[in-house]
Amino acid sequence: MRTLYLLFERFGAFFLFLLLEAIAFYLVVNFNENQNLIFISSANRLTGNVYQQVSSVQDYFNLTNVADSLADENARLRTQLESLGINENLGQDSVRQEDLNQYYEYVAAKIINKSIHQHNNSFTLNRGSKNNLQAHSGVISDKGVVGIVRKVSKHFAQVMPILHREAKISAAVKTTGYFGSLVWRGRDPRFMRLEDIPKYTAVNKGDTIQTSGFSNMFPTGITIGTVDTVWSDASSNFHNIRVRLIEEMANVEYVYVINNLRKEEQEAIEANTTE
Repeated sequence: MRTLYLLFERFGAFFLFLLLEAIAFYLVVNFNENQNLIFISSANRLTGNVYQQVSSVQDYFNLTNVADSLADENARLRTQLESLGINENLGQDSVRQEDLNQYYEYVAAKIINKSIHQHNNSFTLNRGSKNNLQAHSGVISDKGVVGIVRKVSKHFAQVMPILHREAKISAAVKTTGYFGSLVWRGRDPRFMRLEDIPKYTAVNKGDTIQTSGFSNMFPTGITIGTVDTVWSDASSNFHNIRVRLIEEMANVEYVYVINNLRKEEQEAIEANTTE
């Protein structure tokens, strides 16, 4: 009690000044119409700015949920288009019933860990077998090919990206249809090499490189990149082709895992080579 008394004794004049200022402010605002309008307008502006800032912060922290929702929706739309045969039958006057059978489904996932500057890089996805992910499935983004699923646990999946020394993607030159193997030499993450394209075929800078469809992991026609450089080697019968990737691997965050719904049937018939 003595401490409180000493506090008022020392700062009593200051507290009295604040009290009188508050009373004066109250009287001016409540008994002066112009001042009252100014106060209400200023208060509304202040509270409006505060609410706007709070809303902006909430929206920022909600971006992840929004992005996840959009990725899932895109995956569902891709699967629906695939089930309708849109990719394979676009432009046809009629579609046979057997053409409507679905070959692929798409599962959205987010990359939660990655490396791109090593010789054997790796991505980790936040989806696993619980979400129907399977090993040896193709992985793409909105722009192009990303990699291949190697291992799957219940909640996670490990992806071998195309930026991996062991990765080989069957890729074709869109204008000619000639296909070869797309490989990475462990250098610049922006470029890969397309091998086994014979010299007698025309390959030009800017040509689109896409998936060939000659694998059970990727549908035909998914863009990979464009031809950056073509040169010849007298000791080889094939072009040397450097491909600029359309997807920036350092920036990719959301991907789609492609489940081939007929992979087991295809593998079974291809494995039976004795007949």
